[in-house]
Order: sequence, then C-alpha cells, then structure tokens
Amino acid sequence: MVASSVTRNGVSLFNFRKNEMVWSWTEPTDYRNRHKVTEKRMFRDAIAIEEISSICVVDENECLGFIDFRRGQLFSSMDDRISVYCGSDCALTSELRQSHGCPICGFSIGDGSLFALHSEENVIDVSPPASYLLS
Repeated sequence: MVASSVTRNGVSLFNFRKNEMVWSWTEPTDYRNRHKVTEKRMFRDAIAIEEISSICVVDENECLGFIDFRRGQLFSSMDDRISVYCGSDCALTSELRQSHGCPICGFSIGDGSLFALHSEENVIDVSPPASYLLS
C-alpha cells in the first residue's frame, strides 16, 4: 500500500498488488469554508503504515499528522485538532480542538472517549463519551 498527496489538501491510497486506487480523501468543502485561507492545510508528503491502518502526513510547515481508520470511522489528527469523519461520504461528525493551541502529538480511544496528548508537557484533553465513538 502506498499513500500519496497528489492534491495539495488530499491523500490517496494505492494498492500495487491489485494495481488500483483503494481510497482517496480531501478536506471537505465545509471545513475549508469555515477556516481562513491561512489555516488551510497543504500536504507535502504521506506514507501508509499498513500494519496499524494509519497514514502519516507532513504539511507545508513540516508538522506531522495522522489519519487512522477505526471501525468504519476516520480520525484525522493535525496540529491542535482531531477530526472524526463517518459514513461512506466521510462526513465530519465531531472535532476536538486544543484550547491553548499547542500541537497534538498523539491520541487514543478508550471507553467511548477520545484522549489527546499534546506536545506541551502534562497536557491531556479528554472528550466526553459520545455516540460517534464506537466501542
């Protein structure tokens, strides 16, 4: 499996074994319309991590982000934000954003809650249990 950032704000997965594109994603128009032009992400590179169903992306500022597939949901982590997308059209269903703006360096899902670990020492955000997180 190979991930590539063919568009400036999207990622595609290509399966060389079957010689076909298996998945493609771009930031939804509603996200782009809600944020200033300066906040739009432009991806420079992407790599698939097949063993854990994850994609690592690098933006124009050389910040790392991750896209994870879990039980039919797509979790996108970039900068100070984690976005959750559901359904065949990848509709944005929820977003967790760090209040004081430091980047998220990892996240985990447990007991129906989303836990975000930030690059600032000893800062952890926990979202309350929600119906969009499948257990």
